[in-house]
Amino acid sequence: MQTAAFGIWITGLPASGKSTIVFALRPQLEALGLTVDVLESDAVRRLLTPQATYSEEERDLFYRALAFTGQRLVAHGVTVLFDATASRQAYRDLARAMIPRFIEVAVECPGDDGNIVVGKSDSGHRHDPLLEESGYLRVVSAHL
Repeated sequence: MQTAAFGIWITGLPASGKSTIVFALRPQLEALGLTVDVLESDAVRRLLTPQATYSEEERDLFYRALAFTGQRLVAHGVTVLFDATASRQAYRDLARAMIPRFIEVAVECPGDDGNIVVGKSDSGHRHDPLLEESGYLRVVSAHL
């Protein structure tokens, strides 16, 4: 008997370990007999918006397309791992509304100083211009 497909959205700041978790999780799910695909935001973005501006409108379109693609895969029996920051809760809420069996996992990676690690600039300060522009909102409704 085939287990019903589902979606897992791994969200978190850039460089928080989302891809590492997805890389480890996929073979475990496949070992259970599930067909699994990964929607990795950087790879999908290169296809959909090769000259990405990261404008609000572009992000809205991108995450709608990502959620729609995931929903279609799940509808065809493929378990989907979303490897994407999705800075706004609304992006993940859209996927949750579209995919009946959906789990959201928030990855937080505290640094030595207790702040969330985003990455380090050459000067050693933690900062990410893209994050500052996007206004990443801390996850409040994740399942894990």
